[in-house]
Amino acid sequence: MPNSLGSSRLTSRAALAGTGLLLAVGLALSVAAALEPRLPGDMLVARWVQSLATPWLDTLMKAVTLLGMTYVAGASILAAAAAFALARRWPEVAAFIGAAVMEGAVQVLKSLIGRPRPPEELLRILESGASGSFPSGHVYHAVVFGGLLLALVVPGIRPDLSGLRRAVAVLVLLLAVAIAVSRVYLGAHWPSDVLGSVALGIPSLAMLVYLCRRLGGGESSPQEDGPRQ
Repeated sequence: MPNSLGSSRLTSRAALAGTGLLLAVGLALSVAAALEPRLPGDMLVARWVQSLATPWLDTLMKAVTLLGMTYVAGASILAAAAAFALARRWPEVAAFIGAAVMEGAVQVLKSLIGRPRPPEELLRILESGASGSFPSGHVYHAVVFGGLLLALVVPGIRPDLSGLRRAVAVLVLLLAVAIAVSRVYLGAHWPSDVLGSVALGIPSLAMLVYLCRRLGGGESSPQEDGPRQ
């Protein structure tokens, strides 16, 4: 038991340190994005991603990126919050509402930083946006919302449906990666915009999951504890 407790504390400290490091990277990239229209390596990576272009991949990337559109993202968060509300799992409801608030804050951050989108003179632009380029709201949503699904929804799938649990987890991860790639592929964002969104999104996710578990008294999953009345 003492060894198990020590290992748990060590893991928690490592996770906290990693989360803090990611937050620092995200803040550093935010400052850099406010000062520079693109960072070293952005052009190289973006052109390599776009060199993979084919008509069918254009169609796929346009379809995938729709999952991060504001109206789709908002609807997905509301649907998840409503589902947990019906089950009277209020900490989870609070987590998804918190995600909506954080995504709104990201839009404010985009306006404050004001980084311009990639120009047509440098990249192939299949999607343009009116808001700032840094960070990517699509990618931030994919990280935070997808992460909440992995942390709060997937563990609630019945143990006898472990295959379904793994399939859903893999699908969520693949969609998050695909959305991130699509933003560069479509010329909507620089790679550093995507990286910044991940660096800011993971600490946001960690905070929401932590608060959810604290509010819930430390329960690990809906399946283990059942609905609270």
